[in-house]
Amino acid sequence: MDKHQKHLPNREIAEGVYSGTIDHKYPIKLFIQEVSDDGSLSAYYWYEKYQQPIDLGGNYRDKKLKLYFKKYDEKQKKWIKVESFIGDLKYGKFKGVWKNLQTGKRFDVSLRLN
Repeated sequence: MDKHQKHLPNREIAEGVYSGTIDHKYPIKLFIQEVSDDGSLSAYYWYEKYQQPIDLGGNYRDKKLKLYFKKYDEKQKKWIKVESFIGDLKYGKFKGVWKNLQTGKRFDVSLRLN
């Protein structure tokens, strides 16, 4: 474990960098930051090709990671969820689904803690 990773007591989650793919072909990195005692967390991810951070917020409970990208909708005057990462995260491995919440498009995601 390097100085950028922090294992949290009684959890199988670690803050740090996770690498893997969306749809088995789009390389990404997921950066989990600041996991609170209540399981809420902040994170961001990027596609290796572009390396532009996309901010995420969410939670980790019962070995389930739920992350969302939100944008502000001017018409509705509120934040709306646009994308999600939902799946199992345990022992440094994430297996789940990325979903575009507007179109319903979904892809498998597989990540591993570096």
